[in-house]
Amino acid sequence: MRSIRPQDTVKDDAKTASDAGVDVTTGKTTDVNINDDSASSKTNEVLSDLNKQDQAVKDATAKQQANDQAYDKVKRKYDEETAEFEKKTNLPF
Repeated sequence: MRSIRPQDTVKDDAKTASDAGVDVTTGKTTDVNINDDSASSKTNEVLSDLNKQDQAVKDATAKQQANDQAYDKVKRKYDEETAEFEKKTNLPF
C-alpha cells in the first residue's frame, strides 16, 4: 500500500510557488498527539489544516503568475511605445 504524506504535497506546492516568485515563509510547526480516542478527529483536523495551507499556496501562485503576465504585457507595450517615440523624435532613451 502506497503511503501519502499530505505535508509533502504542501512542501512541493510551496516550492512551485517560490519558483514562480511568491515569497513563501514557513511558520511554526505544531506537534499533534494522536491516541486511540482522538485518531480520527485529529487526523481530520490535521488534513483539513494541510488542505487549507495547500490551497493558500496554490492561490498565491496563481495570483503571482497572473501578475507576472500582466506586468509582461504592460512592459512590452511600454517598450514598443518607447521605441516608437525614439524613432519619431530621434532621442535616445
